[in-house]
Amino acid sequence: MYREVDDGADRSQQDRAAEQARLREVMREERENISEGDKPDDLKTIEHVGEPEKLAEYGTYQGDEGETAGYDCVVVAQQNALDGLGVETTTEEIRQIGENMDPPAYGRGENNYGLNGTTPDGVGYAFEAKGVGRIDYPPENSDTSDCTEAINHLRNELSEGHAVIAVVDTEPLWGQPGGHAVWVTGADFNSDGRLETVKVNDPGVENGQNISYEGNKFIEAWESYDYRMSSSQESFPFWGEQEK
Repeated sequence: MYREVDDGADRSQQDRAAEQARLREVMREERENISEGDKPDDLKTIEHVGEPEKLAEYGTYQGDEGETAGYDCVVVAQQNALDGLGVETTTEEIRQIGENMDPPAYGRGENNYGLNGTTPDGVGYAFEAKGVGRIDYPPENSDTSDCTEAINHLRNELSEGHAVIAVVDTEPLWGQPGGHAVWVTGADFNSDGRLETVKVNDPGVENGQNISYEGNKFIEAWESYDYRMSSSQESFPFWGEQEK
């Protein structure tokens, strides 16, 4: 999670741990699972993109203890996605890459550059630094974003086997506001083209591999950050094999 320094920076580690535990429980209680058979025919899922089951093994939890635990969602999401892309790295290396950028994309502790974590427009910095390329939405220097355009971009990136990290507000997903990032590993679309379900590896949730978020709630969470996402230009190593 990334927050400005004055947004809860004086809370103790115990307070942050208690809040994380409470939010995880709220999310689990609110998660809805509707079977395909219970949906009207015109709303049944007809398109699945991505490979959430295959990519679940790479998802890890950012933790709720330690100096940076509450603010490392982007760091952990990038490390997990790079692992899936076959690139060796560590969370500490990714932190240092962000700290050494000009201007810094990541800050922590006393040398936080006015940050606790990663800036929203810094998401994906490790993709570029580790050589897998980086594609941002909205595009660099763009002042506008569009929901339909963003969803189409997400669908295209997942269809190409690219790693996608999206920036969201946790309130629609967890019931508590806060900046956050998730690795989007798949999505389901209804016959009318609407986004029904988004599959993610969520570093802010213990056992958060291959979690399903309802499409409307995800869009609401995503809209708060102008549908910001960053994806790799390279595909997962297994991607070409599945298309043969």
